[in-house]
Amino acid sequence: MKKKILIGILIIVVLAAIGGVTMVIINKNEKDKKYEALKQEIIENYDTFKKNVETFLENRTAVYEQINSVSYFTELSSKYNDIIDAYKEYEESLKVIEDNSTTLKEDCLNHTFKSTDTDVNNKVEAFIINYEQAFNYFINDVKNINDEIDQYNDWVKNVQVTTKYKTIAKYESTYTEYVDLNDDGVFKGAEEEKK
Repeated sequence: MKKKILIGILIIVVLAAIGGVTMVIINKNEKDKKYEALKQEIIENYDTFKKNVETFLENRTAVYEQINSVSYFTELSSKYNDIIDAYKEYEESLKVIEDNSTTLKEDCLNHTFKSTDTDVNNKVEAFIINYEQAFNYFINDVKNINDEIDQYNDWVKNVQVTTKYKTIAKYESTYTEYVDLNDDGVFKGAEEEKK
């Protein structure tokens, strides 16, 4: 009888151990699947983000071409509408980046990745840098054009010129704050010198 009880207890212990090991393996497999799905989501979303950044940079180039086409203050008022239109398109491309990056922001900022996941680590780092730079470059560029407009308006007010020249409005942007996406105290792109 004691043997039967001992064998019964032994069987129960063995079954419990097997059950425990099985649960650990199942949990690990589920965790690994979620981790792989997260990595794949980052890779796919980063590709879209990268295309959006390329469009943003093309729009930034267009803005600089508009600004560089102004040689004298007297040309600023005649090219003002084209410059403002270029800035609006530039800002719209920034909004696309912001709108399409919600999931990528959550994935990159709320998870840590193994040091062996170099492709994902590189994409996370590139995302954070490019996101901050896009916003901070845009804010710098708006400040630059508004400084030019201030100088033009001062020129119009302080110099005897014909009535042909009128003061013009500054560019009003919905984006006015520098971005530090990962809260590391570094606002990438914000320190760019004015051109």
